[in-house]
Amino acid sequence: MHDSVHDLAMYVASVDFRGTSYVRHLSLTENTGLDEIPFSQLVFTKSILFPIVGVGSNSTTFLNRCMSACKHLRVFFDLSYSAYETLPAIGKLVLLKYLSLENSKKIKRLPDSICNFLRLKKNVISLQHLEITTKQHVTTEGMALVKHAEDAASNKKADKKDIVSTQDKVFVRKVIEFHDKYLAYVNSCFQNHTLFHKALKEAFKVFCNKGVAGNSSAELLATFCDNILKKGGSEKLSDETIEETLEKVVKLLAYISDKDLFAEFYRKNLARRLLFDKSADDNHERSILTKIFAGEGDTIYAAALQMELLHCI
Repeated sequence: MHDSVHDLAMYVASVDFRGTSYVRHLSLTENTGLDEIPFSQLVFTKSILFPIVGVGSNSTTFLNRCMSACKHLRVFFDLSYSAYETLPAIGKLVLLKYLSLENSKKIKRLPDSICNFLRLKKNVISLQHLEITTKQHVTTEGMALVKHAEDAASNKKADKKDIVSTQDKVFVRKVIEFHDKYLAYVNSCFQNHTLFHKALKEAFKVFCNKGVAGNSSAELLATFCDNILKKGGSEKLSDETIEETLEKVVKLLAYISDKDLFAEFYRKNLARRLLFDKSADDNHERSILTKIFAGEGDTIYAAALQMELLHCI
């Protein structure tokens, strides 16, 4: 019975549909001749699939024409086993409910417009593969940020230390923005899935522990906080923005392997601010200490340092 149904499906799928007014469901048993499909007859097509295991779309023209012509595609869009490395902006398919990218192992990134799929009920995706792909992509982009910061620092003259320091602050800012971007993707596009939080965490751990211009990431974060919290710092921010920024720094701190080193740099910077009356606001000082050690207070060093610092303010 199964073989008969399969044979019938193969026969129906192979029938030439030219001359048919409208095609509601399109099944393609091979990936040759995709560019020759009369897309003018696919205006009301609701689903496109490749039913044969291992056979997927390999034509960029086919994909782009699907995006522009099949605006009523709402049931199923099968891109499994495809040969694409990237996907075009697919946010126009706002009615789409099911998208399959299973075994599309060449895909390196998803378009930002995937976040526009308000009706997408289920991503029929190999989550494990996509999680690995996400980790690789985030790691690559993160390492590019590190390299850019390194190159910018090495190109500065040795006597312009203030410029190098500025580059460090710019680097931390870019990492914060980078983290915001991909955290939003995980929360909105991947429905807060634990696999993608894991991928994000592992990727950020790789490049967040790389030094820039001889400075460790722990020192960069501590110095960035110092610049925000001291009087006369280059960061002129409102109280609300300061709190938001410090919250984001604490999130990055979770990826730093040597947190005790960060704590030591932070302690020294705080001591200078208090000793020379450079602290801009005691409330911000207490707030970030509470945030910093909320997740790290399980260590004896962190707990003792927290008590020491709080008593100093």
